[in-house]
Amino acid sequence: MQTALLKSALDSATETEEMLVDSGSLESVARLFAEHFPGRAAVIVAASDTWTAAGSRVEKAFRSLGIRCEKPVVFAIPPFLHGDYDHIAELRDGFAAHDAIPIAVGGGTINDIVKRASSEAGRRYICVATAASVDGYTSSGAAILKDGFKQTLACAAPIFVVADPDVLAAAPAYLTSSGYGDLASKLVAGSDWIVADAVGSDPINAYAFRLTQEELRTRLSGPEKAAAGDPEAIMGLFEGLAMTGFSMQFLKSSRPVSGCEHLFSHVWEMEDLYFEGRPVTHGHKVAIGTLAATALSEVLLRRGFADIDPAASAGGLPSSEARAREVVDAFKGSPAARGAVDAALKVATAKLDPKAAIVHLERAKDRWTEVSGRVAAQLEPYAELREAFRKAGCPTKPEDIGLNREYAIRTAFRAQMIRDRYTVLDLMYEARILDECVGAVIADGTYLR
Repeated sequence: MQTALLKSALDSATETEEMLVDSGSLESVARLFAEHFPGRAAVIVAASDTWTAAGSRVEKAFRSLGIRCEKPVVFAIPPFLHGDYDHIAELRDGFAAHDAIPIAVGGGTINDIVKRASSEAGRRYICVATAASVDGYTSSGAAILKDGFKQTLACAAPIFVVADPDVLAAAPAYLTSSGYGDLASKLVAGSDWIVADAVGSDPINAYAFRLTQEELRTRLSGPEKAAAGDPEAIMGLFEGLAMTGFSMQFLKSSRPVSGCEHLFSHVWEMEDLYFEGRPVTHGHKVAIGTLAATALSEVLLRRGFADIDPAASAGGLPSSEARAREVVDAFKGSPAARGAVDAALKVATAKLDPKAAIVHLERAKDRWTEVSGRVAAQLEPYAELREAFRKAGCPTKPEDIGLNREYAIRTAFRAQMIRDRYTVLDLMYEARILDECVGAVIADGTYLR
């Protein structure tokens, strides 16, 4: 049953007209399609596992209503499907052979590549979600690896989102725990937005912030129930993820739901991180990024800002040439593609602005008592967050996703370089204390262990 806030989110959506979450909803996709696309054909896009879970039933429902279906596009698994641009180009070129409306049946990767391919083909699409694993089902934009760089490509959200609770509950447990990690990351996304707002970099949009944060802790309660496959808990998780996607759709930006914790994840996605023969899911990388970001934030809160001299700190920022060398050194030895390094060079040097840094640091110092209090209230204490992740089946230390602990923590330097979005990492960098805070997390006996 939708909450009032979720209904408000759907009502405010600029692209998604309906979200149908109910037992038997897979059969209802055909009815919705016939009402909104009379006379058009459909083309289902799925992976081999999601075709078995839901795609074949969707196709059967379409054929039972006499709706013409093009040959389904079913990606074989294995090999594992990645959200890279080559798949988008493949789909887009295939769509050129017909005028069918795409139906994405699957998780986050299927949804993202169909979303962008549909946009490039000039068509709307329908999303049939098969796991409570990501927040991207209802969002505008698709997170795609293009030219070696993880980026969000503009494209419209689905016109309909459909999910059957029974299908969501039957999804592999690691996908549900991935969704929990992705949803929990909004705690850090919120604290980073508080920081960005306080320093004057990115004012908070009250409605988008409310959509993401108001019911967040309720949706995150009872992680052990979601891990056990409890349908009600999984539905709460799915609706929480949908809510955050709607906040992106409303603002046409991922700012409400993505802070530096996602930047950690993006770096590892560009490194094509595998563990035990399987690509690490987005939500599991984000979970470790969320723990790392929480640890760094707690170190900063304990350290304080009283000794920071804004003018001296900003004056100590490197030249563009020296900053470029920092980027090259930070990515040295990283398996990230050359395209990622080139993009980081552009971003990191473009946002190097000593004058802006002075303003940011002066505002942070003047308001530090208020800002630090708001950040502390927004974040879940590290120990409690780690325990919730353990109960949810999420990774709780870097080794759980195939990373060396120190390497994972030092990812903070690269994470700060890859997006023009102000986070606590930028505040530390401009204050010239990022090295100090990273070192404190590494030296700590509890963080990311």
